[in-house]
Amino acid sequence: MKSPPNTLLLFVFIWSALGQNETNKTVINLAVIYDTDVYDWSPDIIDATVSFINEGMWDVLPSNSTHRVEYHLENSKCDPTTAVRAWWKLRTANGGKPLDGLIGARCSGPSVSLARISGLEHVPHLSPSSTSAVLSNDEEFPFFGRPLAPDDERGEVGAIIALLREFGWSSVTILGTDTTYSEDWANSFRKAWVGDHDGRWKGSVAYSDTFRLRPDGGIDPESIRQTLRGIPSGPGSSRVILFPVHSQHAHAVLEEAAKTHFQPDSIWIGGNGWAPREIQQDWNIGRVPGYIGVAPFLNRDEVYNEFLKKLNDWQSARGKVETKDLPPFARETVDAIRAMVQALVNSNNRSDGRNVVTHLRQLEFDGVSGHVEFDDIGDRKNPLYTILNAHSVSDSGLIQWNDIGFAGTDIRSVTIYDKFESICFAEVGCKNLKDVPPDTYPELPSPTPVWRSVVIVTSIVSVLGVCFALRSGHKNKKAKKELEVLRASVAGTRTAESDYIPRVIKPVDLENQALRRGSSQNIDVGSAQWMWQESKGLEHLHDVSKQFGNHWILYDDKSNQELESAFQRKNKSCEIDGYEVNFTLMKQRNMKTEFERKVHRVVTQISSSQIDVSDVAVGEILPRDLKGEAQMVLVKGDVIQISKSRPYDEWRFGTKVHAVDEEKARELVAVACDGMDPDTANVFHDSGWFQLSNTRMPTAEDLQFIKDNIGNATLALPPTWTKIIDPCVAERHQLPAGEERDLVESAFLEHMDSTRTRVVSVERVQNLAMWQSYDVKLKTICHRELKSNPPYEEAQLAQFERKWLFHGTNIEVIDKIVQQGFNRSYCGESFRS
Repeated sequence: MKSPPNTLLLFVFIWSALGQNETNKTVINLAVIYDTDVYDWSPDIIDATVSFINEGMWDVLPSNSTHRVEYHLENSKCDPTTAVRAWWKLRTANGGKPLDGLIGARCSGPSVSLARISGLEHVPHLSPSSTSAVLSNDEEFPFFGRPLAPDDERGEVGAIIALLREFGWSSVTILGTDTTYSEDWANSFRKAWVGDHDGRWKGSVAYSDTFRLRPDGGIDPESIRQTLRGIPSGPGSSRVILFPVHSQHAHAVLEEAAKTHFQPDSIWIGGNGWAPREIQQDWNIGRVPGYIGVAPFLNRDEVYNEFLKKLNDWQSARGKVETKDLPPFARETVDAIRAMVQALVNSNNRSDGRNVVTHLRQLEFDGVSGHVEFDDIGDRKNPLYTILNAHSVSDSGLIQWNDIGFAGTDIRSVTIYDKFESICFAEVGCKNLKDVPPDTYPELPSPTPVWRSVVIVTSIVSVLGVCFALRSGHKNKKAKKELEVLRASVAGTRTAESDYIPRVIKPVDLENQALRRGSSQNIDVGSAQWMWQESKGLEHLHDVSKQFGNHWILYDDKSNQELESAFQRKNKSCEIDGYEVNFTLMKQRNMKTEFERKVHRVVTQISSSQIDVSDVAVGEILPRDLKGEAQMVLVKGDVIQISKSRPYDEWRFGTKVHAVDEEKARELVAVACDGMDPDTANVFHDSGWFQLSNTRMPTAEDLQFIKDNIGNATLALPPTWTKIIDPCVAERHQLPAGEERDLVESAFLEHMDSTRTRVVSVERVQNLAMWQSYDVKLKTICHRELKSNPPYEEAQLAQFERKWLFHGTNIEVIDKIVQQGFNRSYCGESFRS
């Protein structure tokens, strides 16, 4: 009679102990914010990885099973706003507290936003696929890391440069899109590639161009054809085309290239944006595409095979389709989760994000993606990349990529499995090559010598020329020699070959038209775009492509269409996604919280006058990293002195030392601005950025004006300057105590309260180009006044030079002022207002 109760009690005791043990486990909560639309494989891979870790795989968790990993998956849709909202959703569900770690996002834009907002609470963060070099800024993103390298010379760019050099290539063409990814990649490549490399080789970019995207993100086929037609293919042109774009854009361009028979022997090279993808190319069936690309290392060692087998068993048990090979970035996703859990377990305090990050960056293990190790800023150390080659196109139209080797980021780090015999090239095919095709098209052979009669005529002309030169040469010899000496002494000058205006993207404000609309007249709006005003300081939460000017965020295409349609119907307001937009007040109201924001309606168009001026060269759009800086117009014959160069493109900053026609230059400023205020458009007649292709090296005759204007004076450097190392680079020299520093301090303190002011340091700026530009102007004035009637005495000329002028500024623009001089575009908002 007593046995059953004792047995029952024992069962209850065992059940309670098990329940208590499960309850007392330390739960590691991970937020996983990923693009599950594009990476539709990610939910299974993430779920399986967490399950395997909880089961003891890789011994990540302590052997006594005191920990358990839980994850919470949200879709970021590769959109910064969606990603941030997902983070706050998970944080709210976690009782208003941040989760222990963050995995994601797929794209760099959302990862930047997530890193900023989660970093405020010191949450460790790993992205398995965001490769923007911006995220390598450890000061701005101290809690961010990734099991892959950035898209610069430390990562994919470095691997492609190593590959190019392995093939003996030194000249390339770059084609890209006007996306942040493509522009940043191309700029990183140029910086690492162009120029001499210790005398061993010299990299050059033979040609570059950009495909402009439509508002819907696509590329117009006719635009593609026009761009392709503009690519040179003559002797010396490069057949190697670097193509850093996303897969959808690669598909469109490569299709048009094939259909129009564009340079069929071109060698297209891509990165992970499109190279490893299953791109549909029905038009290429039966041909050898010959594309070459690199992708994060497609590891297939024992660790990889063990995981894949376990994943297949997991999928089979759940009735899912088994994965034959992990897709791109799936390997890194597994290793990111493993690394994050390991660092959280190793840390003594999971709430101390800095401590977790320290443990994270000390990890080293053999992962599914290969050997994983992090550097001091959280990027993957010693990354490897798989080299892929498109050998053929399947019957279904899919590119067949073959793994032909791998590369690191250093020269001589490339391994091709079967040397060049395993590589297929367009037109050449797969012929067991002993060598690769050259990077440039061959030069034409020298012409056959001309007939003797032509030689005789040429000789007669030469003799006559010599006779003429002997008669007139003595007279001009001294003057020419002086001009040549002058030309050699003036640093970094260029002569404008044509009239030139910069391209200005002009916002045409139609907001006030909403208040002035008649009852019967439709407004021709062109490409009207609606936007709302974000709170200051929160613009970074949105993708750059969605930003317009300062603090304005573009509505999505669907909302924009609804707003414009309602506006054209002369409605007073329009409701979209829980918001009401009032067209009279031009405000957006959250219908739930009543919070209001301003809205704006604009048309973005390129100034029509730029297109109508047939004899004026129109520049390209200013590069993204120079956005907001000053640009300059040129008149044919202007001489410009360059004070800042960019070695990786043709943009230069300069100041005119000779203006052929200043009145015409001001008219060109008005043409470029087309009604905008020049200070707003940042277009000026005398200094700013311009494109080198619109200029040439000056001749001695081009600089005759300097000789005429300065008389017998010379462009001597100040006696206090030290030796100039590079005339194109401005130098800063700390002044020691002495006469030069004393003069500066006394002049500065003359109008200051010296009892409350202390001079900490004084630096001398040695900018040869700016000094010579100034000196020419000063000596021109002095020479003119010396010849005036009545003439000035030498002693009186000092009144034309203001020797002391002090100007305050903020630290952010000091380097620009040192290199480029003062410019109104550096003014703060308070000054402008």
